[in-house]
Amino acid sequence: MPNTSAETKPATTIDTTAETKPTMITDATDETKPTMIIEDQPLSGQNKIVPKQKRKTQVRDVNKPKKAPCAFILWGRDNRVNVAKDLGNLTVPEMGRELGRHWLALDKATKLLYEQKAAAAIEQYKLALAPYTPPPGPQATGAAPGAFLGTAPAGKMSKKERRESRDPAAPKRALSSFMLWCQDERETVKADLIKAGDESPFIGTLGKELGLRWKNSVSSETKQKYEEKAAEAKASYAAQLASYTPSKEFLQKKEAAVALKKSLEQAEKKQKDPLAPKGPRSAYYLWSVANKDKVKEELGGNVVGPDLLRELSKRWGELDTEAKAAFEEQSRLEKQKYLAAMVENKLKNKSAP
Repeated sequence: MPNTSAETKPATTIDTTAETKPTMITDATDETKPTMIIEDQPLSGQNKIVPKQKRKTQVRDVNKPKKAPCAFILWGRDNRVNVAKDLGNLTVPEMGRELGRHWLALDKATKLLYEQKAAAAIEQYKLALAPYTPPPGPQATGAAPGAFLGTAPAGKMSKKERRESRDPAAPKRALSSFMLWCQDERETVKADLIKAGDESPFIGTLGKELGLRWKNSVSSETKQKYEEKAAEAKASYAAQLASYTPSKEFLQKKEAAVALKKSLEQAEKKQKDPLAPKGPRSAYYLWSVANKDKVKEELGGNVVGPDLLRELSKRWGELDTEAKAAFEEQSRLEKQKYLAAMVENKLKNKSAP
C-alpha cells in the first residue's frame, strides 16, 4: 500500500523531527538584501529567521607601516603595464585573473627573484614596525568602537564616515533614469553573461555591460520612459526633503562626530615630529628627477606639468628591468638609511626628558 499521507503532504511543510542543517536564503531579485539564515527548531516545530551578522570593522591607523607585499604582488606591479599593452583596457578583476595566469606559467628563476625581494620587504617592514607606537584606543580618544582613526585625508571623509553621517530617517535621493533601468534589467544581463561563459560575473563586468547596453542598445522611446520615471522620483524626493526635519538625536550625533574628528586631527598634528627624517624617494621619483629636463626638451620645452608627468610615467613603464635596476638600488639604500634614522630618532625621543 502506498503511503497516502506522504503523497498529500504539502511541499511547503517542514519536517522538524529530522536533523537538518541551517538553510541559506537569498533574494535573487535584490542584491542589497542581506542573506538570511533559517535555524531549525525541532523542539518548537518552528523556524526562526536570523539576520546574518556583519563583520566587525577594525580600527586602522595611517601611521602604521604597511605590510610587506608578497612575491606575486611585486611581480604584478612590474608587469601590469605590459599585460595591459598586450590585452588592452581590462577591468580590475580581469587584470587580476590575467596576472594570476601569467604568474602560474612563470619560470622558477624569475619567481625566486621576486620571492627574495618579498623576503627583503618583510625585513624592512619589521624594521619599520619596531619604532611604531599604536595610537590610543577608542576608550582613550572617546571614539566609538570600530571608529576610523585617521583613515581619510584632512578635509575629506571616508566612506564609512559619510554613511554614518546620514540620517536614516532622511529621504533617499532619487535614482537616475539609467539606475532605474539597471534595476529592471540587471538579472537579464547577468543571465546573458552566464550563458556567454562567465559563470560568476563580477560587479564591474556587470556594470560595464549594463552601461554599454544603455548607451548602444536601448531605444530612445525606452530611455524616454525611464527619464519620465526619474523626473517623477526627483519631484517626489524634493517634496519629501521639503517636509523633512532632522531629529535631535541625529543632530547631537552629528555634532559629536564633528567634534571627535577635530580632536583626532589635532592629536595627529601633535604626534608629528618636526625632527623626524624625511621619507625615502621611490625609484620612479629618482629616475624622473634625473630625466625630467631631457624629456622636457624632447617634447618641445613648453610642456605643462601634468603633460610632463604623464610622459614621464609612460616612459618609466616602458623601461626594462636593467634600466630600472640602478634607481631601484638607490631607492633601497635610501629606505635602509631612513629606517635606521627613524630608529635612532625614536630612541632619542624616549631618552629625552
